[in-house]
Amino acid sequence: MSGDDAYRVARSDEQTHERISNGFLGPSPI
Repeated sequence: MSGDDAYRVARSDEQTHERISNGFLGPSPI
């Protein structure tokens, strides 16, 4: 995997966590 791919995956995961914490995907599992 290239650095670009790793960066995109990391950003996507970070945005998912932001949505979860903001309640966009329902209550946080934590």
